[in-house]
Amino acid sequence: MSKIKNGILDGFSGKVGKVVGSSWKGIDVMRILPASVANPRTKGQLNQRARFGLVVNFVAANQRAIEIGYKSKAVGKSAQNAAVAYHLAHSLQGEYPELSVDYSKVQLSSGKLAPPAGIVAAAASPSGLQLSWNTAGYLGDPLPADMLLVNVYHPVSGFAACYENCASRSDGSVVLATPEEWSGQEVVVWGFFVSAKPASKTKPNERVSATAYAGTVTLL
Repeated sequence: MSKIKNGILDGFSGKVGKVVGSSWKGIDVMRILPASVANPRTKGQLNQRARFGLVVNFVAANQRAIEIGYKSKAVGKSAQNAAVAYHLAHSLQGEYPELSVDYSKVQLSSGKLAPPAGIVAAAASPSGLQLSWNTAGYLGDPLPADMLLVNVYHPVSGFAACYENCASRSDGSVVLATPEEWSGQEVVVWGFFVSAKPASKTKPNERVSATAYAGTVTLL
């Protein structure tokens, strides 16, 4: 039973239908009881939960690269949240329970700087990767000194190795050492450039390039 304290137009305590009245810090407040869900485990709900969980785990695994790559998007939200929103909308494939990340659509960065064109990854011996990219035909206003960030993801363990400032745009290639425990296993490789210009002379969305997919490689 609800109780009206000071007349019909004043606050009340208790429940009237789906409305609950109470007092919080001396203020009369009302709230609507949440609607009951007849079947909280429908296929659609399971699909949405699985999609969200898959993306959150993927973003967490590649957090270091995302912190740099989505810095310009971290306005009123974190870089991780911006990345989760992007990948939920663009990088998933399949339906529950056969959901997976489409690695070719992953973007660990978001910016207008010219990306690594024609980037390709290949296994290098021992326990390493060799990457190569084009050094001519730039779009926009890049610099030869723009620095490459390479992110290597190991799907089996769910861990990633992030290589910051590992080469310049003009280098055209780089060899990176990978964890020995990944030898003989498959990794996924992406790269993006970070501008060599001072932050004071570039707009936030021009600090990094979009991410280029370098391929899936079985390490030696």
